Amino acid sequence: MVPTTTSYERALDRLLRSPTLPKLGLRRMEALCEALGRPQDRFASLHIAGTKGKGSTSAMAASVLRQAGLRVGLTTSPHLLSARERIVIDGALIDEATFVSLERRVDAAARTLSPSLEVPSFFERLTAMALCAFAEAGVDVAVIEVGLGGRLDATNVVRPVACAITRLGMDHMEFLGPTLGHIAAEKAGIIKAGVPVVTTTQEPEAAAVVVGVARRLGAPLTIVVDGRSCALSGAHQRDNAAIASALVTVSGLLDPRTVAGFISAGLDAVQWPGRYETVGRDPLVIVDGAHDGLAAGALATTIADDPRLRRPLHLVLGVSRGHAPAELLAPLSSVPWASVVSTQAAHPRALPGSEVARAALGLCPVVDVVADVGEAVAVAVRRARSDGGAVVVTGSLFVVGEARAAFIAMPKDPVRPAW
Repeated sequence: MVPTTTSYERALDRLLRSPTLPKLGLRRMEALCEALGRPQDRFASLHIAGTKGKGSTSAMAASVLRQAGLRVGLTTSPHLLSARERIVIDGALIDEATFVSLERRVDAAARTLSPSLEVPSFFERLTAMALCAFAEAGVDVAVIEVGLGGRLDATNVVRPVACAITRLGMDHMEFLGPTLGHIAAEKAGIIKAGVPVVTTTQEPEAAAVVVGVARRLGAPLTIVVDGRSCALSGAHQRDNAAIASALVTVSGLLDPRTVAGFISAGLDAVQWPGRYETVGRDPLVIVDGAHDGLAAGALATTIADDPRLRRPLHLVLGVSRGHAPAELLAPLSSVPWASVVSTQAAHPRALPGSEVARAALGLCPVVDVVADVGEAVAVAVRRARSDGGAVVVTGSLFVVGEARAAFIAMPKDPVRPAW
């Protein structure tokens, strides 16, 4: 008997028939939003760009605003196992029926666009779906994470009450330019005239660009220097917490007399799945989506600072195409790994585990290849139980999502070949 394809699967298939590679430029997204009645104008928004930490900062800001009693939308990318993770209202993923309804509406609007604008991409469609979901749910504010860059990113159709730029580094140079200055200029493209902007201390080349753009546009600029504690692990998360705190403060969304208390409560309550998250206790299992060299460096520092990890460590690693395993492994070489298990997500963009293993050969004496993520985690767990060690799963967010699902129940989309 042939399995019945659900309406949710059909919605995913339509989305995945649109281009899944980045398509920068705003004309198409602006036209799509016009066809949908400009949903982005029906709520306040906070807009967050950066190389690292923008997702964590978005989650923190949303948590603070929810603690204050506001109805909050949150859109981030990429997702771990379900596209519905990209559209969250008051801490809950939208349900499948709502997802299907939104996808149909956006698809119908996309069909009305001029052929000269080309077909809206997967990310553009999902961003439009999120904006419609937030408008229809009547959110007070939406926290919106940039997908790629900023200036020409699909999310830049919003007119925020405040924006933030997290730590900047070299990323997506094929789209954003060859130098840190070029990249900073693209990220700073979310800054709007007169709208407050928050950032952290940056490399001089990047700082000069951000300061210059803010000055030219008359955007009040706050540069946070000191970190702040939060529920997420790692020194880099303290920096992100400081940015989120300042962002909410300068937004004017909360009463200045009470904002400090809501910030403390929100940072204590924040959850951000798959980011240095403890998912197992016997043995200790940590999952962290460090998918590039910058993130891997932060992971190595966090491991070194974590007193729980003074024991044999077993690494489970998988990488997506477009990311060099050697770049990710270089900062992780400072960790004394007892073993490495290379694997690959059940996703067409995954690099073969054997290719990842070749890059990992110098990391420690024991490097194995186990294609299935669940089985790879099971091998590492058995080793950790045998020697009193711990397991760290990192690399692709798809790998982290599959590993997390072995310990924590979570929504999972059916694998679609169009990926």
